[in-house]
Amino acid sequence: EDSGTTENIFNLDSFDGGNADLVDVIFRARIVSDASGSYVRMVETDEFGGGGVSASFWFKERQRLGDGFVATFKFRMQGSGKLSDGFAFVAQNDRTTNIHGGGGPNLGFKSGLEKYIAVGFDFCTDRAPIIVCDEAAVVVASQAEQGTAQDLGSQSIDASIVGGALFKQARVAYAANTAQIRVYIEDMATPVYVQENVTDLRDLWGDEFAYFGFTASNLNDAPSDIDIKDFRIDQLKSGARIVSGLNRPYEFGTRVALTLLVVDSCNVPLSLQESKNIISSADNITATLSGRETDLVLIGNIVDTNLGRYLIEFDLPSGILDSWTLEIKYNGDILVQDNPIVGAIVSIQPSNDGLSQQTIIILCSVIALLVLAVAYWLRRLYRYKKKLDENKDNIEAGEVLEKITEIEKEITYKMNPLLGTLEEMEERLALNKAVLAKFEDGQGIDSQYTIAQLAEQNELLKQEVNKLKQEEQEKEALKGSGGFKMKGKKKNITDFGQESA
Repeated sequence: EDSGTTENIFNLDSFDGGNADLVDVIFRARIVSDASGSYVRMVETDEFGGGGVSASFWFKERQRLGDGFVATFKFRMQGSGKLSDGFAFVAQNDRTTNIHGGGGPNLGFKSGLEKYIAVGFDFCTDRAPIIVCDEAAVVVASQAEQGTAQDLGSQSIDASIVGGALFKQARVAYAANTAQIRVYIEDMATPVYVQENVTDLRDLWGDEFAYFGFTASNLNDAPSDIDIKDFRIDQLKSGARIVSGLNRPYEFGTRVALTLLVVDSCNVPLSLQESKNIISSADNITATLSGRETDLVLIGNIVDTNLGRYLIEFDLPSGILDSWTLEIKYNGDILVQDNPIVGAIVSIQPSNDGLSQQTIIILCSVIALLVLAVAYWLRRLYRYKKKLDENKDNIEAGEVLEKITEIEKEITYKMNPLLGTLEEMEERLALNKAVLAKFEDGQGIDSQYTIAQLAEQNELLKQEVNKLKQEEQEKEALKGSGGFKMKGKKKNITDFGQESA
């Protein structure tokens, strides 16, 4: 809350002397010193009694946002007639030069800045169709990037608080843990407007720092002098912050896990020893979760992770649909209450239309295993194909050898029928050799044949045997079929020209 522990990071109660170089005064804004003190005149009535201008000024040094801030300042609007338009307190993450927003409801910041959150004090909301300036409002607007500007909300206020020579007190307080902006005018105890559900500025811009400043504008037909003075920024400091587990519904019967950690003023988690110096033991922490529509209160299970963080777990009961309020205490003092809002945790009944979280996890696991299996077999196939390519020549040689073997099984060999079978010719050759051997030994020869006839017959038999063997070798080489057949009867030895002696 804006009344919590704070640290002053900027205090500018005067714009004269050495403080003037702390600000960038842009487009018609100027520093004025008179009986009212030193202040910045944002816009004013010109020498022709008109207006129709806008202006801004920014503090040159960016400031850390932390867990929030409290901006306190004084403002004054005065003129001779109707007063317009108003001014805005702005935190922006863009730049401090070449910024010039539009007039009217733009209040000098819209159409000129890219990343901002602004609290506008518009004292002429009834400017159309004719300028009346009897109605006023506080307006909260933001933009994360060009083209995404939006008004978050507004609240009517009393337009009569402006006018005259006196400065009015105002305060703008932003707290990240409650996601609220509170606006005060004069009465610092009661806000005139509370803007809920404000996005954490660090998430909105993706940065921890921002420029602070003011913009203003007036209408030509309702000119006014708008002045700002006594500006200071105090940064909120929190000793603890919930960083996970909130702002989402949980199925009943499930466990809600929160993380409590100790941070410094720059929102940086403290070391283990520094955390122990602040929170001596998890035994000194209590956490409760109270049902908004029931009397049920859940007591959290608190575990010290020994990393400067504390895990807080709640088991939501089954069958109870409710919103819950969180409260965390240390030594009896509240650290976190209704953070970020009452009813941030909601238990809901599981939907029958969709898959449960457990089913989705199992399904994803099965899909992952299938993907791994497919990848494994693809790799096996790749290695098998690689081996086939490497042994291609051997495989082809084996196929040729197998074909040759099959052909040989079908080959049959046939002898020349004119000479008889191979056995008969070998038997006849042996007989002739025996006769020749007898002749050489002087034993004589067969009385039926002369020596010349036997020698001639022996030579013919040798030639025929050699011819037959040659044909068999050629047939084997060519792998052809067997020999040819000739018609006729088998010849005896006299068919080769042998006659009786």
